[in-house]
Amino acid sequence: MPNRRDVLRYSTLAIAPWLLTALTGCNSVTGDPAVDVEAFLSDELPVSATVSIALCGPDSLLYSSGFGMADRENNEPATQRTVYDIGSVTKQFTAAAVLTLEARGALRVADPVSVHLPGWNGPDITVHQLLTHTSGLGDQPGGDYDVLHRDDLEAWAASAPVSAKPGTRYRYSNLGYSLLAAVIEVVSGGGYEEYLHEHLFRPAGMLHTGYVIPSWPSRTVAVEYDAEGARHGRPHERTWADDGPYWNLRGNGGVLSTVTDMARWHTALQGDAVLDRESRKKLFTAHVPEENEPTWYGYGWVIGEESGHRIAWHNGGNDRSYSEMWRDLDDQTAIVWCTNQVASSSDGWNLEEVGITDAAVSSFHALSGTHAVTNFTTSASYAAGFSFHEAVCPAVVVTSVRRSSGTASAKSRVAPTSTVSSATSANSRTGVTIREAKSR
Repeated sequence: MPNRRDVLRYSTLAIAPWLLTALTGCNSVTGDPAVDVEAFLSDELPVSATVSIALCGPDSLLYSSGFGMADRENNEPATQRTVYDIGSVTKQFTAAAVLTLEARGALRVADPVSVHLPGWNGPDITVHQLLTHTSGLGDQPGGDYDVLHRDDLEAWAASAPVSAKPGTRYRYSNLGYSLLAAVIEVVSGGGYEEYLHEHLFRPAGMLHTGYVIPSWPSRTVAVEYDAEGARHGRPHERTWADDGPYWNLRGNGGVLSTVTDMARWHTALQGDAVLDRESRKKLFTAHVPEENEPTWYGYGWVIGEESGHRIAWHNGGNDRSYSEMWRDLDDQTAIVWCTNQVASSSDGWNLEEVGITDAAVSSFHALSGTHAVTNFTTSASYAAGFSFHEAVCPAVVVTSVRRSSGTASAKSRVAPTSTVSSATSANSRTGVTIREAKSR
C-alpha cells in the first residue's frame, strides 16, 4: 500500500484576486461569514463533492454545516457532526501533547531523543528537531495500514540514513512525528491516544475525536472514496491495532474528528484549558522556514503572515480524505473543513483548488474592515526563533495563487444538509458557545 501523500502547500495565506472579485461582485460579500461561505459552497462546490465546514469566532462557532454525502451507497448525508480522518492535522495534537509534558517537567524540547527512548542508538537528534522536521529523518518504512509495532518503528528510525545533519535542514517527516508519539508513551507511561484524550481532548470538550476511545455510531464516520469514486470504507475499519493505527501512522496522522470538535480545539487554544501561555507561544512560534515556501514551521503548524496578521495553518490527506485548518492568531478566527473525497477524475475537480478556505478568509476580512488584497511577505521578525547557519533568509513575496480547476460541467448548486440556527449550547469545559446548524 502506498504511503500517505501529505502536501503542505501555499494557497490560503493570500487572497486570490480572482476569488476576491467573485465574492465582491454584486455585493456578494456581506461580512457575515456564515452567509458568504454557504453561498460560495452552494454555487461553487461540485455537485458530486462532500464537505463539512466550521467557521469560528474568538469564542463561538459562527457556522457549521455539511454538503454532500458521507456514505453514498446508504444515502447518509454529511453534516457538521460527520467524523473524518483529518490526516496530518493530527500533528498539532502530538506537538501539544509534548508541550504538556514539558509544562509538567517530564521532558524538555531540548532533550536528546535518547534520554526518553531506552536503547536508542540512532542519530543524535532532539525533541525540538522532531517537532520542527529538522531531524534529518525521512519517511516511515511502510504504508499507513501496514502492521508495524513501536519497537520496530524505533529500530527502523535508528538505522535509517539521515538526509542532513540534524538541526541543519527542514525536511517534512511523518516518521519524526511517530517517534514523538513513542516519546509521549514512554514518558507518560500510557498509550498515545490515552494521553491525548486525558490531557487535550477531554479538557477541550472534544468527545468525538481520537482513534478508538470515542464511541461513534458507524453511520457518523464518513466512508472514503478515491479519485475514481471507488469506495474504500471507513478509516477505523481498516487494519488497526486494538488501541489505534499501527506505527506507520500513529502520531503523524489518522486521528478522526468532526469540524465542531475542531472548533472546540480552536477555542481551547486561546486560553489555558489545554496549554499554558508559554506552551502556546512555543506551539505557534515560527521556528524554521519551509524549503521553497514563504512559510515557516512551528510545532505541528505552518506559520505565516497575511495582511499584517499572524496565521497558523495545516492540512492533511491520504488521497481520499482531506482536511484543512486555518487560524488567524490575531483576530482569533478559524476555519476548518473536511472531505471524504478530495478529487474526482471523472468530474474533473480537486477540492484543494476550489478556494474554500480563501472564501472564508475573504469574508472574515470584510467583517473586520480589512477587506484588501495584500501579497504575503515573510516577515523578518519570524527569523527570531531560527537557529540554522543561514539564519535570516531574504523576504519572499508571493503573487501567484492556485485557481479553481473545476470545469463548468462539474459545478452545480448544491444544497447544504443543514442551515444556521440561533440555538446555542455551552461547552462546560472551555466556555465556547456552539452555534450549530440545524439538520434538515
